[in-house]
Amino acid sequence: MVALLAAARTTQQQQQQQQQQQQQQQQPRDQQASASQQMTSLTLTDGNDEVLRECRHNWHHHCLSHQHRTKLHLYIRHLDWHAPIKNDDELYDTILASDCAYKHKDIVALAVTMKRLLSPGGKIHIFGPHNRGALQQLLLELKRLDMEVQVNGLEMNRYRLESKSNYQNKNDDESVFCSRNVVRFLHITATHKKRNESVESSRQQEERLQDID
Repeated sequence: MVALLAAARTTQQQQQQQQQQQQQQQQPRDQQASASQQMTSLTLTDGNDEVLRECRHNWHHHCLSHQHRTKLHLYIRHLDWHAPIKNDDELYDTILASDCAYKHKDIVALAVTMKRLLSPGGKIHIFGPHNRGALQQLLLELKRLDMEVQVNGLEMNRYRLESKSNYQNKNDDESVFCSRNVVRFLHITATHKKRNESVESSRQQEERLQDID
C-alpha cells in the first residue's frame, strides 16, 4: 500500500519533494564547507596498526567520492601514549578523544600526552560513557595536571547493525539496521590554565597541605 501511494503522487508533488530534499541536503553541506574552511589539517592517531589501515582505507574511499570538495590535509599516524614525546612534535589547537579511556594503567599516559600536544589556547574534547571508571580517572588526572576541566552530560542515540554474516549477499558498503537505544555520555573539555590561575591553584594546594600538617 505504501509503495502504491508513493507511486501515485503527481509530478508537481514530486518536484516539491525533490526541492525540499535538495534544500535539506545543502544546509549540512554549507555547514561542512564552513567548518572545513576553518580547519586546515586533521591528524588521526591510534596505537593499533590495523585501525590505522582502516582509517587510510576510509579516507581513500572518501577522496574518491568527493574529489572536487576534498581540500583538507589529513595525516594518519601511529601514537603510543607511553612513548616519550619529542620537543619538536606538532601542537594542536583541538584534540578529540572518543571512547579512549579503557584501561586504568593507560590513563596517566593518555592525560600527559593530550596536555603535551595541546597548543596554548587550545581545547581538548573527550567523549565516553558516563559510568566508565577509567573516564572518571582521566577527569581527575587532567585536574591533577593543573588543567581547567569542565564536564557536561549528553544523551546520544546508539545504533547497532546486524552482523555481516546475516547479509553476505549484500554490497559491502551497505549496513542493515538492528536496534537503537539512548545512552548517556560525558563531554569533558580541558584547557591550559592561565598563568595567574595556575599560580593561584598551586598556592591553594600549598595552603591546604599546611592546614593538614
